[in-house]
Amino acid sequence: MDQLGLRPTAPRPGAPVQQGVAGRQFILPLADTNCETSINNVLGDLQRDAYPVSSDQRPARCTGTAMQVAEALMSASVPPGSCMARIMLFTGGPGTEGMGKVIGRDLTEEIRSHKDLAKDAAPHFRKAKKFYDGLAAEMVAHGHICDVFSCALDNTGLYEQKEMVQLTGGQCVLIDTFNNVVFKDSLKRMFAGEAEEGFLGMSSHATLEVLPSRDIKVGPGRQQGSVQQACAAGLCAAGLCAAG
Repeated sequence: MDQLGLRPTAPRPGAPVQQGVAGRQFILPLADTNCETSINNVLGDLQRDAYPVSSDQRPARCTGTAMQVAEALMSASVPPGSCMARIMLFTGGPGTEGMGKVIGRDLTEEIRSHKDLAKDAAPHFRKAKKFYDGLAAEMVAHGHICDVFSCALDNTGLYEQKEMVQLTGGQCVLIDTFNNVVFKDSLKRMFAGEAEEGFLGMSSHATLEVLPSRDIKVGPGRQQGSVQQACAAGLCAAGLCAAG
């Protein structure tokens, strides 16, 4: 937060507390004519990482760090409950550096298999899973949704990341390449309007309020809150998820 310049400063005595102001420089209202232009410019300027990669190594991918930065930016930019907020992860390979890495860069190290997971023989699994689970909890607390577009023939570490999708009610697309029509059509549907073909009818950050009869006593805990939080805390303990 400090490196991004998003650490909130203490308000002056008597001044009203404002949320979601620190990161406002990173967002634009959809009605702004510069919004679409800015997004298109950012996407158009994206280039393949020019850093040389040895033939016996994997590319350096800091997927976990990128997701951590995205959640920090979202939390600082959008006040909780103010609107639908989604984080979209586009990944073309496994994370190999930093927090959340699922494999090292050396190609002699093989990606963990189902057998390795069953025998607890995957060296990076526990640490990566703990990191992404913590990130998922932050997203749920702020009412954010995470979508993952995994476009690669190799394993990208989705098993470690699955809580970010399941607990937040996000979408997951698995395909071999970003050039595949399935990826393109799926991404278009994410932005389809209500009157457009392919509209998904998605909603976000609903609230649930329980009003029991006077003869029923509600135990200690949250009696009013986000449906997303309730699903993540209760239903997922039974193997379900907020997407339902």
